[in-house]
Amino acid sequence: MNAVQDQIDPLAQSYHGHNLLNLIASFERASGGMSDFAGAHGLDEDALGAQQHIVLLLLDGLGDRLLARTGQATGLFNTHRVGALSSVFPTTTSAAISALMTGHPPGQHGVLAWHMHLQDSIFTTLLWRHRQQNGARAPRESEVFRAEPVFARIKREGFQVHPHFLVDSPFSRRHRGKARGFSARNLNELLGQINHISQRPGRTFSYVYWPELDSLGHKHGVGSAQWRDAFQRIESGVEQLVSKLRGRPVTLVVTADHGMVDAHGGACQPISKHPELLDCLAAPVAGEPRAAFCRVKAERLDEFDALCRERHSDTLYSLPVAEAFSRGLFGPDPDLSLQTRAGDRILLMQDKHTLVEVLPGEELPSMVGVHGGLHQDEIDIPLVVINTD
Repeated sequence: MNAVQDQIDPLAQSYHGHNLLNLIASFERASGGMSDFAGAHGLDEDALGAQQHIVLLLLDGLGDRLLARTGQATGLFNTHRVGALSSVFPTTTSAAISALMTGHPPGQHGVLAWHMHLQDSIFTTLLWRHRQQNGARAPRESEVFRAEPVFARIKREGFQVHPHFLVDSPFSRRHRGKARGFSARNLNELLGQINHISQRPGRTFSYVYWPELDSLGHKHGVGSAQWRDAFQRIESGVEQLVSKLRGRPVTLVVTADHGMVDAHGGACQPISKHPELLDCLAAPVAGEPRAAFCRVKAERLDEFDALCRERHSDTLYSLPVAEAFSRGLFGPDPDLSLQTRAGDRILLMQDKHTLVEVLPGEELPSMVGVHGGLHQDEIDIPLVVINTD
């Protein structure tokens, strides 16, 4: 088997305690809710449940291997790191955060990637629009999201804290449940909201999201000077927050939704360079640059697979969507009706290769750092636990 195939089963098996989903299962039980999933290894659920304030700080794009390479050994995050977890598949924000917000894997919650096949169109969930304005109606939220939010089930007072431009998006509103939404214009305001919430008299659970590392990684590359500067500033800011929280009954858990790699050649590669593959498709490519979702013409499926196997095996592996679901890549007990959202074949990128389709009116994504695939740098995310009482 090739390197990509070797990662499929380990990621599927991670849901037994080493996955991002297991983290939210621990939070849910510690907050008076229920979950069918095992808790995350490295977390004491009894101690967590006894804590007054639980805070999940998600730093988009902070892979565990990036932390090891960039963070100081004596820095706050490394000294409080208790292990690593696996992200979900695809290793991307839309799928991973939906898992955190619902307590269900992608194969159940339905948000399979940044771009999905939906209503004979390509729908971009987090932007809540069809990729091409082709007259297709906007879907109802219930048609896209298949799982209720965790905040609707827990018995703690819930809070969402987002950058100001995300706090009222359809995605954020849908997954807020009974929680209150707070916004922040910068990192200091974001961390200040944590400080404010931790002074409340009741029991709370807060989900706090900051996207800066992911944005800088896309623009400048993994571990670039800009990325390192932002990481140091974020770690310093969290360290100052922890100093303010000392003596209060707070457990602060820091993790990520995925890691990241620098694209082979430093840029995304268009499928137009492979017209023999493009000609087999019945619809534009969806998914991620590192995990392309392909809807293939029925009469050309065998030809498509043969082309991938015989001409492109050094850059990609063609996985039938039905096999991806049956092997648990999208999580256990998937809803098979969701398979159409991923098309017929998933092109899993070897090493650090990418593949995207540029539609009329679009430009080739100018991303250096990418994610969504099965490279270990994309899969592994840190589990950092800080108790301040």
